Amino acid sequence: MVWILYLCAVIIIGYAVFAPILGVIPFSFTLLMVNGVFAVLFIALANILSNQEEILNKLDHHENKLKLLSTEKKKCTKCNHSYDIDYKSCPKCGYTGDL
Repeated sequence: MVWILYLCAVIIIGYAVFAPILGVIPFSFTLLMVNGVFAVLFIALANILSNQEEILNKLDHHENKLKLLSTEKKKCTKCNHSYDIDYKSCPKCGYTGDL
């Protein structure tokens, strides 16, 4: 998605610069400025999305790391079975009285 936004910015800038040169549209300083603003917006959006993806990947990596490091266990008072603290009830007998 990020590369699509960068591509859109390049296309907009290219259109603003080369369309008047090729005679497709008459030169307009306003059109050049508006297209420049849109190109900057697309580039800014691409940077924001790129940063978001990086942050989400880091959070996912840390979450996976925490799951691997989490060895804390609960002990069922009914059947004495040890299980992960993430479970709401005992996976062996289904007892939820510990909560």
